[in-house]
Amino acid sequence: MGLECSIRDASVTPKNDSLTYGCSFDWANPTDKAVTLSGCGGFCTEDEYEVPAGTATNPGLAAAVILNPPPGPFTFTETPNEWDAPGTPRIQINPFPGSKREVA
Repeated sequence: MGLECSIRDASVTPKNDSLTYGCSFDWANPTDKAVTLSGCGGFCTEDEYEVPAGTATNPGLAAAVILNPPPGPFTFTETPNEWDAPGTPRIQINPFPGSKREVA
């Protein structure tokens, strides 16, 4: 399994992994509705992604690639809106892949 980023809350699996400059990943849709993601052009190679509905056992997946470097913004919209976290749909990108930096 490669990297997956949930359309519900932008969480990344596998756990403890992250999206990085130039990485490939799949948008993962665990809902029973197909979702269109728009406004992704500030961080992905495409501006819009059609993410199919998931099943009872597997999320729907749509392949994507992070720009290197991504100019931003890192926000996007969903139709229908299936975002289930506070705030605007937004991804986080780790600009220091492989780094286990400690912050004081």
